[in-house]
Amino acid sequence: MKSAIFDTNILIDALNGYPQPITEFAFWLTPSISAITLIELHAGASLSMKHRVASIIAQNGFEVIQTDDAIVDIAARIRSASVRRRAKIALADAIILATAEARGLMVVTRNKKDFKGPNVRIPYELETITSTRLINVRPPPLP
Repeated sequence: MKSAIFDTNILIDALNGYPQPITEFAFWLTPSISAITLIELHAGASLSMKHRVASIIAQNGFEVIQTDDAIVDIAARIRSASVRRRAKIALADAIILATAEARGLMVVTRNKKDFKGPNVRIPYELETITSTRLINVRPPPLP
C-alpha cells in the first residue's frame, strides 16, 4: 500500500521538529490528511503556525481529503459502535478512520488506543520522562 492518511499527532510531531515524521512522509507515494486534521491543526494556532502547517502540507505533497457522504456514513457507524462498546472513539478519530476505510488508506498515527488493525501503522512512540524522546522507531514497511 503506497497511500496513507496521517493522524494529527504525526503532523504535530513534525511541527515540533522531530525528524521521524518527515522520514515517514517521504516513504508514502500519496500522503494525505483528513480535512478534520487540518481543522485540528488550525484550531487555536497562531498565524505563523498556520503558515508552518501550510508549508509542511505543501512540501510533502499532502492531499487534504474532504468529508463526503461515504465518509460520513462510515464515521457514524464507527462512532456508534464505539459508544455501544463503551470505548468511545473521538469523533475526529472516527472521521479519520472512516476516511481511510473509504479510500483504502493506511492510517499512520501514534494513537494506539483508538487506531487498531492491519491498516494502522505506529511508526514510533514518544516517551516523556525528563525530556521527550522518540522510542520504538519502526522502519517504513517494505514496498
